Amino acid sequence: MKKSNQPTPSLSYLPQDILSKILGLAGQTSRVDVKNAMLTCKVLGKSADDVQVLATLELNDIVKTPLLAIGNYTDLLAKCLQHSNPSAHYIQGLLEYFYFGNPLEGLNHLKVAAKHKSPIKEAVYLYGIINLCTGEYEVGKEFLDKLGWKEDKS
Repeated sequence: MKKSNQPTPSLSYLPQDILSKILGLAGQTSRVDVKNAMLTCKVLGKSADDVQVLATLELNDIVKTPLLAIGNYTDLLAKCLQHSNPSAHYIQGLLEYFYFGNPLEGLNHLKVAAKHKSPIKEAVYLYGIINLCTGEYEVGKEFLDKLGWKEDKS
């Protein structure tokens, strides 16, 4: 078999916006995949703080157990919040409302997560329920209606 004299393709030849897009797409499905890509490829690691990556980074493991964010993922959560990541707003909303005792700030974060173009369904539900329970019936009903519970699913 003949060896080719052509150079081996490298990610370093790709423009930064393409690398960010690649890492951003990976981050939508797995935060672990982004971490592994950063550890194994310096070129991709440089894209980790990109707006596109942080705005869409999947945070499901932290969403499921938000108390993990306290002390462990503080920097990551702060960066994601700066770029309007809906999962980050949901997590911060839960922490502010239920853990830190800041209901107004918590509701604000939940509202951002619920009104995002890719809303977090749990945020929509929780924001709606909290508003219903605090007497804001119209707001609560509006958000709960977004979940489509009125439609016949049969």
